Amino acid sequence: MGMNPELQFNEWRRLHTEQTLAAGAGDSTKPSNWDDLFSIHDALSTIPNYISPEAAIAKSAVIVGPVVVLAGTRIMHGAFVEGPSFIGSNCFVGNNAMVRAGSYLSDSTLVGNSSYVNSALLLQNSGVFHFSGLSRSILGLGSRLGSHVVTETTRVDYSAPRDDLKSPFASGQKLGALIGHNTCLSSFVSVAAGVEIGSRCLIGPHTHVDENVPSGKYLYSDTKNTMVDNIKETAIFEMPAATVERNDYKE
Repeated sequence: MGMNPELQFNEWRRLHTEQTLAAGAGDSTKPSNWDDLFSIHDALSTIPNYISPEAAIAKSAVIVGPVVVLAGTRIMHGAFVEGPSFIGSNCFVGNNAMVRAGSYLSDSTLVGNSSYVNSALLLQNSGVFHFSGLSRSILGLGSRLGSHVVTETTRVDYSAPRDDLKSPFASGQKLGALIGHNTCLSSFVSVAAGVEIGSRCLIGPHTHVDENVPSGKYLYSDTKNTMVDNIKETAIFEMPAATVERNDYKE
């Protein structure tokens, strides 16, 4: 990569990746599009293996190249990173997290403890918090996935794309979600395959998103807790009587 690989990687990003996202990132109301994800995958096929000496990699972390890790990034114990993937500067990959092939993490992004990112694109200052999964998706600038969030990638009806979800499922692609900028998905949210969520959105906890969400919307599941009297006076988890005599364990 020459005398200064960090500068050369920044130039590679400018030419092959970051410029393809400029249009979407410049408009705070517009998420990226599926072509951005495909172009990132094409660009990643050209990267070499490089780990910055200023990156902190735990001894128990596993990196299978080609993978680029830039300065200031921390990859914690038990993490697994599979190439081809790109991890920018000042990123954080938590304990037991997984970054699968085809993933691109822009600067200052986060993959939390026991989370996984599979063939996805994370724009700057975005994060996937602990125990969540982001697959074949784009996460916009400053957006967040809370804990236990999952993006589905397979349509259950295996048919051509619905009119309201204009994504290329007909070509056989497995696709997740397009998530705009400064959007937050709360804990235990699930997103159906091919859904597009705009910018400045808030998705409430325990919500299943199966339709496109325009920018600036708050989507939540309107459910209420119900409390009834216990039909038993005894403990619900009362242990049954033993059926094996103690003497049966003797030789």
